[in-house]
Amino acid sequence: MALIDRTTKECHFLAEAKNAHSACLLPDRQIAVASSFGGDQVQFYDRDEKQKPASVVQAISLLGAHGTVWDPDRKCLWALGEKELLALVADAEATPQKPWKVRSRTPLPSNGGHDLSPKHDGKQLFVTTDTQVLMFDCDKLTFDVAEGFGDQLKIKSVDRNSASGRIVFHQATAENWWSDTIRFTDAVPLKLADERLYKIRWDTATPAP
Repeated sequence: MALIDRTTKECHFLAEAKNAHSACLLPDRQIAVASSFGGDQVQFYDRDEKQKPASVVQAISLLGAHGTVWDPDRKCLWALGEKELLALVADAEATPQKPWKVRSRTPLPSNGGHDLSPKHDGKQLFVTTDTQVLMFDCDKLTFDVAEGFGDQLKIKSVDRNSASGRIVFHQATAENWWSDTIRFTDAVPLKLADERLYKIRWDTATPAP
């Protein structure tokens, strides 16, 4: 996992996390990484560590960790695994070696938690599993099937543009974990021949935690 300056191409941070699937910037110059199968952890790092690769400060077990999203309103890190969604928060009795703890564990309605992204309404998160696209209510800790998707197989990512509200998503083929097609809820698909796409995101500015 690397943090790269897109202008200078300089690598500001580097870590090794087995089967890393997502990373998230956190307050106090921290970084969280979802280390999926074989790692099965949410790993925390000091963003300012000069050593490359950086060493893990703390790890919290999470089977099949796939998604990490910082929630500034609730001051928690949402972390998606194979079967559950965790809310992780700073520990009031934290030590430098264990700054985070689990506040809640919410079982998923279906197995195979894969993608986690904000709806940008301050209330909900998109969650994808092997067989569903879901909306998660961050206050009620409940799931509903996402409008416009229904129960669809192998959707690897969903992302809503914070400015326009447009939704882009990626659905793998029946045979593979990838496809060559970018899909939208309001436009015709965009096919990129010979590409193996996996996760798709809008390129929009995000305020630093």
